[in-house]
Amino acid sequence: MKVSITYSQIKERIIKELKQAQKEVRIAIAWFTDEDIIRELTHLAEKEISVTTVISNVEENFRNIKPWSDYLRSDGILYIFTDTLLL
Repeated sequence: MKVSITYSQIKERIIKELKQAQKEVRIAIAWFTDEDIIRELTHLAEKEISVTTVISNVEENFRNIKPWSDYLRSDGILYIFTDTLLL
């Protein structure tokens, strides 16, 4: 993947890059609340692409747990960083 800086249409760019994944996706992010991106990760995991996500243990990440439940049911791997805020 080519590295670049993006200031607009970030969500669309992330989803576009995810759709190109063939073997593995690894994500580490403090706040992860975008359900469309979580659904795309779920879709990848359902296609047997290895998907691992690390998020902080903050309330914002769990206001709606259904997307995460679907992700875990699809064999997505989720780590919750609990010591300090993941920055």
